[in-house]
Amino acid sequence: MSVYKTKINPWTKKLQWVIDANLLKIKGTVDTYNDLPLTGNTENDCYITKDTDFLYTWNNPNPSGLLTDWIQIGSTASIDWSVITNKPSSLVADIDDAVTKKHTRLHDIDDTNDHNGVSGAIEDNLVSFDANGLPKDSGKSIPTGDIVGTSDSQILTNKELNDNIETMELTAGENVSAGDICYLKSDGKMWKTDADAEATSKGLICMATETILADATGTFLRKGKYTTSGLTTGDTLYLDTSTAGTWTNIAPSGSGDIVRIIGYALSTTVLYFDPDKSYLEIS
Repeated sequence: MSVYKTKINPWTKKLQWVIDANLLKIKGTVDTYNDLPLTGNTENDCYITKDTDFLYTWNNPNPSGLLTDWIQIGSTASIDWSVITNKPSSLVADIDDAVTKKHTRLHDIDDTNDHNGVSGAIEDNLVSFDANGLPKDSGKSIPTGDIVGTSDSQILTNKELNDNIETMELTAGENVSAGDICYLKSDGKMWKTDADAEATSKGLICMATETILADATGTFLRKGKYTTSGLTTGDTLYLDTSTAGTWTNIAPSGSGDIVRIIGYALSTTVLYFDPDKSYLEIS
């Protein structure tokens, strides 16, 4: 009986079966045993059946033209990796080193014009990244903690990324407090909403995340979670008609009132602020 082993073929760089020191030729795969070819085969041709992962070899000096000419070697899942020589390392450091060398080599091939338009190899231009996914030595960082507005650009914190929070730096048209819902007026400033009229309920609406004085710039929540109190879990929340800048769990019903959803109560203390872009005016 023939003895089969597995090893890396140094010429093809592929895993192949060995029978009596002769390399088996893996020709490809077929769907089932019944799909194995009956003609055009040569000694040591091999196919793998997709439905069973069995390896079959054609090694019949007097073929009958039937499927029985194929010999089942066994399951490809039974490969003994311990007998494979020169197999690649699985150490993280070695993998990183191999990727870097491969990247450098690909650009070294084009020694006259790489993708950055500079003649020569790109090895010195490889970029490494820190644990936050930012380029090392870039001077950038991802802060931790609560939402923080900056004077130049809004930096997303880890917490913001996890909660899909969107904030904007806007100017208040009047004194507003954290939790006040405001709309963008034609003067480009944020004013408290009032569902009694369309003019004070339409367009862009956001929620103040801090106390902001009139004509001062501050951080407004465009979308995301806001911690408060007095909610009923599962409620749909609307712009309120009674007090400017507030919400209610009862849809307005008076003539001329605006029905606009501003979010949902995830719990008794967490409001998911996600204003509907559409609204309804009660006739």
